[in-house]
Amino acid sequence: MEASFPLEAIDFMEARRIGGKVFAYYNWGGYLHLRTGGRLQVYIDGRADTVFDAKTYTEYLSVLLQKPGWSDVIEGSGAEWVLWPTYDPDIAKRLEESGRWRMVHADAVAQLLARRDVVFIPDAKP
Repeated sequence: MEASFPLEAIDFMEARRIGGKVFAYYNWGGYLHLRTGGRLQVYIDGRADTVFDAKTYTEYLSVLLQKPGWSDVIEGSGAEWVLWPTYDPDIAKRLEESGRWRMVHADAVAQLLARRDVVFIPDAKP
C-alpha cells in the first residue's frame, strides 16, 4: 500500500515547508492534506461528493483523461504545484513543455512540478 502513495515526494515537500495550492492526483489528495496538516490545499480529494461540487469533479476528470482544455483546468485552479503519478508521465511532460511549469522532484511513485514563478529552496535538507 505504501508504494502507491507519494511518500518521497511529500517528504521532499515537507523538508522544504512547501505550502499553497496543489493539483494532486485524486487518490492522493486526502493523504497530502493529512501529511501537511492542511498547509497544502488540494483541488480535489476522495471526499469529492461531500465537499466538492460536481463541476470540480468533472473538471478533474477532464485532466485525468486529458480531454481538450485539460491544462486550462490546472492553470485556472490557481495551483502552484502539481503532484502526479510517475506511471502517467504525459501530464507532467506536457505541462513542462508549456514552459509554465518545471519539474522539481521525481521518484518511482510521483512527480512534483512547480509553476515557473514559484520560488522555493530546492536543496533544503530535513
